[in-house]
Amino acid sequence: MGLFCRRMLWLVPVLLGLWGLTLGTALAHEGREVAEYSLNIGWVDEPAYEGFMNGVELRVTKMAQPDVSEESGDHHDGDDSDPGDGMSMSMEGMSSGSHGDAVGLSGLQETLQVEVTHVASGASVVLDLYPDRLEAGRYTADLIPTALGVYEFRVFGTIEGAAVDQSFLSLGGGGGFDDIRPSVGLHFPEELSSARELESAVRGAVSLAEHAQDVAISALEGSQDDDGATAILLIVALALGVLGLVSGAGGILFSLRKR
Repeated sequence: MGLFCRRMLWLVPVLLGLWGLTLGTALAHEGREVAEYSLNIGWVDEPAYEGFMNGVELRVTKMAQPDVSEESGDHHDGDDSDPGDGMSMSMEGMSSGSHGDAVGLSGLQETLQVEVTHVASGASVVLDLYPDRLEAGRYTADLIPTALGVYEFRVFGTIEGAAVDQSFLSLGGGGGFDDIRPSVGLHFPEELSSARELESAVRGAVSLAEHAQDVAISALEGSQDDDGATAILLIVALALGVLGLVSGAGGILFSLRKR
């Protein structure tokens, strides 16, 4: 007996690990009961990181109606029936669920949509849901989140004719699914720049080009009496414009490389 127990000890960390994984998956989504329906929502991949392909994952289930014929069947066959049989049949009915089992609802891609909002900026987009061909009741909407922080998912439309309008916040807003995290440290072998860095580089190039345009306009408006000076200023403005474009392109290329 002692040898058997020692041999089975290795199962303990394995079972604990599986339990932790299951718990982590459950906590990574948020579930909510809406009338007779159950909604469960979160990111397709969690933890969720900025700049990586991801999406909204929604599961919609409904409790199946119980089999009335089985529940109302007459189990009193005679006075000499064993009381233990009645107890076992009662326990069997409880284990199978007297209210039925949850089943996934199909076809909701025609009546439901999801609105994704980045809470800090207020930017939002409405996405169509696509059904999973292998799992009834599971729907996804592809998205590449490009900003860190708290997100809100709003599911709206109808389920079997019933109006639905439910909002879910990520962890930072008090909800149940993951916030978008920075991807720094995940890239290999070279660290890539984030979308914000690329945007900053492009914005710098545009700013320089606009400055060159302003200089050219000022030259045309303020130096009409001196054609030579005007030509020089126009050349300087054009040079600044080219420099701005080159600097912007160089900044983008440089930001794509490891710092």
